[in-house]
Amino acid sequence: MSDQLITLAQASRRFAISQETLRRWCREGRLPSVKVGAHYRIAPEDLTDALALNYGSDADTTPTGKGGRS
Repeated sequence: MSDQLITLAQASRRFAISQETLRRWCREGRLPSVKVGAHYRIAPEDLTDALALNYGSDADTTPTGKGGRS
């Protein structure tokens, strides 16, 4: 896990995946995370790895950019 952690909302916008899915993956241990109070923080590279595992190596794991979908 890197020093740069992002919120689930940031990850959701960046990778076009729902916050609920990310939250579920964190709870299930499928996505490494740190819980700060009631909120999860994740490393972007861990999410990239989790997407590849959950959706296969053909999945486009490129972030969509700052504003959402491209």
